[in-house]
Amino acid sequence: MKKYWWLGVVIVVLGVCGALIWRAHSAVSCGKTDGLPGQRISAGALAKWTANRSDIIIETRDNELYLQEAIGSNMVSLTSPRLVRNNFILSMEVMSQTRSAVVSFKTVNDNGSANYVLTIRQNPLKTVAELRYGLKLIKKADLAAMEAGKFYEIRLRKTGARLTVDIGGVTVFSETEPSAAGGKIVIALQGQPDHPAGITIRNMRLYQ
Repeated sequence: MKKYWWLGVVIVVLGVCGALIWRAHSAVSCGKTDGLPGQRISAGALAKWTANRSDIIIETRDNELYLQEAIGSNMVSLTSPRLVRNNFILSMEVMSQTRSAVVSFKTVNDNGSANYVLTIRQNPLKTVAELRYGLKLIKKADLAAMEAGKFYEIRLRKTGARLTVDIGGVTVFSETEPSAAGGKIVIALQGQPDHPAGITIRNMRLYQ
């Protein structure tokens, strides 16, 4: 009888361990898109990206990361710890906490030089999106004003040398640069010296 009791305990322990492993895996994997396997980047993982300043303000709650400049700072940024491949899809929901802000999404080389740079300039009247390759302006687009306190989905898809950018479900850019490569991902934020900007990021996914 004791033998079967221990067998039951072993079965229960194995079942619990298997459930925990499956839960951990499901919390990271998010299936495939266009044949690329995806991974969720939690708010906690994003908070561990490399910050450019020691006075950067970062808070996490559930699956949301709050990022803010300190008063007097001139741009804050988070850089991914690893390089992304040449083909990738990066998507997230972003909400500005201020009426005016400049938010940038970049891929950078190991030496810090930028490949593609998507810049979103938000103000109460309108929002302007700019796409650059290095310092060269590729294209500019006027968007409807992005409201503070409202989430918008940002989606960047890089296939070979082509980068496609969707903002709020609308394709804003789809451009090609022959020499474009992958790199580390940088999220940057800038407001005014006396009016620091803040954003909230949630539901980040990376497919590659």
